[in-house]
Amino acid sequence: NTTKSFLVEHGVPVVSCRFSRDGKWFLSVGSDNSVIVRNLENSSRPAKIKESSGYAVTDGDFLSENGFSVAFATKGRTLSGFFRLMETQDFIQKKIYDAPAPIYSVDVNTDGTKILIGTVDGRGIIVDSASGEVLQEVPRYVKSNIKMRFSPDGKEFAAASDESNIIISYTDKIGSRVIRDGTMFANAVVFSPDGLKLAAAAKNGSVKIFDSKNGKLIQSFFLVDGQDSVLSLDFSPDG
Repeated sequence: NTTKSFLVEHGVPVVSCRFSRDGKWFLSVGSDNSVIVRNLENSSRPAKIKESSGYAVTDGDFLSENGFSVAFATKGRTLSGFFRLMETQDFIQKKIYDAPAPIYSVDVNTDGTKILIGTVDGRGIIVDSASGEVLQEVPRYVKSNIKMRFSPDGKEFAAASDESNIIISYTDKIGSRVIRDGTMFANAVVFSPDGLKLAAAAKNGSVKIFDSKNGKLIQSFFLVDGQDSVLSLDFSPDG
């Protein structure tokens, strides 16, 4: 529970953050609609991508296991991939999918083949990352602003039906299970790398860790500043 480093580049509140799957890169999304991608192993200048359309960018993820391709929403409802050019280190943009409503969450499965997006009208949509084909769509209620997240094996994803209930749905069969909590969930939920734990932010500023299989509370803690609130969560790749 000690601070390893501070990354100060956005100059505005950070609304989402992600590790690459190889643990060597870090992505963050600022409230000014900027996405910054950093190499954690060297001091090279981070790459910054700015969405200039005026629509809010609230989430993003790595498409590849390293930092050379990322995905986030552009123009509100267009899921776009950004691919780094080796010579210039600039990113080129490619449209993957046009969603039926503005996108508020983006998550890529472990092998980069599927992308889970959450829309502001309450839908969870899984698309093929290469073709943009819709593979699955489920209704969800998004009052809690929970960003939808895959389990490590991609066979489940976590979302919120309301502020007191997190729903873990299956991607390979019909069905789901529920984790309930009286302190009210908000903003963020994420699976541990082994899929056995689920960390969730609560409205009272705490972070709670549950057993993802039976829903039992394992641990909870507050940030150093008890008046603060959690907007984004992620586990490091080694857990």
